[in-house]
Amino acid sequence: MLHLGGIDSEDIALYNKIRIHRNEIVHDMAPFLTRSRKMLDASLMLGTVSLHAKIEKWWFSFFEV
Repeated sequence: MLHLGGIDSEDIALYNKIRIHRNEIVHDMAPFLTRSRKMLDASLMLGTVSLHAKIEKWWFSFFEV
């Protein structure tokens, strides 16, 4: 999809940040639950929604229409 114009290198970098943060949450949950060291990054969660919406719009315009 990268070479078809659906996503760009910034989107891939955002996806990698989201994936790393998700893995931290899932595999090392205790610091997030105790609020002692780590906090959830809400901007990355919103980035997930915007990235999904971008891909959905691209999919609809290139394949569904």
